[in-house]
Amino acid sequence: MTGPGAASGRPADPLPIDSMLPEVGRAVAEHGVVLLAAPPGSGKTTRVPPALANVLDDGEIVVLEPRKLPARAAAARVAAELGGRIGGFVGYQVRGDRRVSSATRIRFVTEGVLVRQLVRDPFLPGVAAVVLDEFHERHVEGDLALAMLREVRETVRPDLRLCVMSATLDSGPLAAFLPGAVELEGDGQLFPVEVEHESKRVDERLELRVRRATEQAVVATSGDILVFLPGVAEIERCAAAMANLAARHDLLIMPLHGRLPPQEQDAVLRPADRRKLVLATNVAESSLTIPGVTAVIDSGLCRELRHDRGRGVDVLELARISQASATQRSGRAGRTGPGRCYRLWTAGEERGMAARGVAELMRVDLAAPALLVRAFAGREPQSFGWLESPPASGLAAADALLADLGALAGGDKAVTERGRDLLSMPMHPRLGCVVLEGRRRGVPRLAATAAMLLADVEELGRGAGVDLEHAAASLLLAEERGFPPHLCREASLSPGLARRLCSNRERLLDRSAASDKASDEFELARCLLAGFPDRVAMRANRDASEAVMVGGRGLQLSPAADGHDLILALRLRETGRQQRSSATVTVAITET
Repeated sequence: MTGPGAASGRPADPLPIDSMLPEVGRAVAEHGVVLLAAPPGSGKTTRVPPALANVLDDGEIVVLEPRKLPARAAAARVAAELGGRIGGFVGYQVRGDRRVSSATRIRFVTEGVLVRQLVRDPFLPGVAAVVLDEFHERHVEGDLALAMLREVRETVRPDLRLCVMSATLDSGPLAAFLPGAVELEGDGQLFPVEVEHESKRVDERLELRVRRATEQAVVATSGDILVFLPGVAEIERCAAAMANLAARHDLLIMPLHGRLPPQEQDAVLRPADRRKLVLATNVAESSLTIPGVTAVIDSGLCRELRHDRGRGVDVLELARISQASATQRSGRAGRTGPGRCYRLWTAGEERGMAARGVAELMRVDLAAPALLVRAFAGREPQSFGWLESPPASGLAAADALLADLGALAGGDKAVTERGRDLLSMPMHPRLGCVVLEGRRRGVPRLAATAAMLLADVEELGRGAGVDLEHAAASLLLAEERGFPPHLCREASLSPGLARRLCSNRERLLDRSAASDKASDEFELARCLLAGFPDRVAMRANRDASEAVMVGGRGLQLSPAADGHDLILALRLRETGRQQRSSATVTVAITET
């Protein structure tokens, strides 16, 4: 293989994985499936794909990354090492952003991009190999991608090669799932990392504990400092708590999370004129190199998606990380020299932490994956070849909901035209139905705005007094007037978040409908009903404080429902009074 950007030669800076690349290439070419375990910082993400491109000269190498930022960053790094540009020999494709060309041989993608490509065309024409990077994270779409790829290999593409990689790979179940797979293990990361635990359990606000550890790291190390925090709210609190410390030591505080604009994310990855203090979510845990980091401060916390029965969709909940995640995080400190990791928990607490995280499929709503499986395999999700089968009750509930939403029809529950439309929506099928109904009723912008507000699992829906109709209207008005802070607050948003939500919403709009028609006050309720048909409730009279929802579930009504007989309860809070299924309506769009 020759020509500009060809994956030839060896990049200048050696990495521990380099010595294994010939063996990895041979195993993939000869055996078809390889399970590769190698420590954080060994260079798997950036060095294995070019090595496979050298060996497999008959197609594209697709590399799955768990998030947008690592996909874009890894593509940029590989392109630079090969002396090319993004969109040439190396490119990337994530939701809403694509830089590839006819010359692209290595394409970094997020997991959802490949899953939908498989649903559209299981033959994967032009693809020689798929690399599933950081598979230990076990996202829903990562598990789906692996199961679909196995079926593709067993049916229509036996020549398709797979390479599953992680620093903390649980190879036993994978080897059983992928018969004939070759297991390879690399050793050694670039530099050693010294790990320090808290000497005793500390009952203190997180931002104060982080500040104390940062003061130690500033003195004990000379490079940049990476702090792992569970979410945006904690990042903001820690930034405020460390403002004086940063000024005293001339540190540049930089947030890093998936909600930042791409240009702000990319800025964190570039060298700065002073030491950086990077406050990050687990977006920085895997597949991502922040040059210059010599100290990691780990809160030991993350936010995980879990199904919220009250909202009918998945929400982020605070959780303790696993030992595998702690290993991944500490490895970020050993990229450019010997490093230190400050763990904000005791060694005793660490022994009680789970060895590995629970796969997302075991804790989230299954409507979206069930619809994808039916569209891909044309059969019951219960009989699909999962790596780890989701709960049967969850799959049955998913099928029932999809039928209620009009995504499935007939005795064989075939995917309908509406179901195929929902597959293109980057959100839960419930919310996709809200968007589609908004298009049908001539209020696409209002409906899509409400759907984005309900989909925002990071910031919204925590308070009991949120009025969705008012929040959506306020956000539209704020957008019209340039996002003034007071109008954004009416929607319970910061101006920055309001801008991002509106920008993301634009991808949901049908370009043929430029603006909403004049509508009465109940149009949004009708759109929401399309996505939440199982949430309709009625009370016997207007003075009653309770109602009965579809299916017989009892509701205790909030003041938001006063004066209405028919209620659409979008968000419920369990109360469990007297062994009875009951809930409190915290958001109600009502119509008499």
